[in-house]
Amino acid sequence: MSERNNNNRLFGWFELVLISIGVAALIFIFIVVGMYVSTFSGNMASSQNVWAQFGDYLGGTLNPVLSFVTILILIFTGLMQRKEVLASRAEAIENSRTLKKQVAVQEEQAIEQTVFRLIEDFRHDSIFIKYKEEDMANILNVAIYSLCKKNEKVGKRSRLAEFQYDEFSAGEFLHVFMPKIDIFFAVIENSNKVSMYAKLLQVELGPALAAVVTQFSWAEAREIFTRISASRKFMIGVHPKAIYLNEVIDLLGRSTRENNRKNLENVKENFEIMASERLSKWNERKKSV
Repeated sequence: MSERNNNNRLFGWFELVLISIGVAALIFIFIVVGMYVSTFSGNMASSQNVWAQFGDYLGGTLNPVLSFVTILILIFTGLMQRKEVLASRAEAIENSRTLKKQVAVQEEQAIEQTVFRLIEDFRHDSIFIKYKEEDMANILNVAIYSLCKKNEKVGKRSRLAEFQYDEFSAGEFLHVFMPKIDIFFAVIENSNKVSMYAKLLQVELGPALAAVVTQFSWAEAREIFTRISASRKFMIGVHPKAIYLNEVIDLLGRSTRENNRKNLENVKENFEIMASERLSKWNERKKSV
């Protein structure tokens, strides 16, 4: 806006100068003609040579002046056209900015509506309701720990089904629960409220299940983990004892990160005990069937 005002002031000065020059040229013409008439008026009509001399006088005197005025008029016309072009360009840029803002607002509104529809769906989804229970979330976290541990040993992905227990189905978790989580983070990825939406999801899932989602994503779904990493608030508030991966610890607050790294070996030891207990129960159950 200030650039446009500066241009308007500049063109205003040009217009004033050009008008002043034009008026001065007209005055000069009248003066030239007036001087000739007042000096030689008595003989003007009596001789054709006098008229010829008068024409030469006017041409020699006024032609440079008129040529100069013509050049000024051309300059003035060019400046006026440039002024109109700049004004049109500034208006087009302003319209483009306004349109982009409107599109951005509409996109953000669409994301917001989708986010709340997904969260509402989570609230009524029987699988989500089951996994939100603290005991169930802990069972899942133990299974994910076993999965991560095997990945470290064999150096490749392993099947979660190998670590499933009677309390949950690996297929249910892999093909129903996690795809919906993936959709949620894909929806909020380009939002300017990504951290807020991630925190809303964490509140809906609960901190224990949030730890399950994040640690499983690191182990088996890195694309989801990258999206979670971009929305750092998803892991804020998760209990340190639920986290056994350094990469996930990096997503916590500074003080929590430091404390968690100090206690990481103890956390892993606890998960190792729980994983062994779960595996023993599962083996006993299979033998009894």
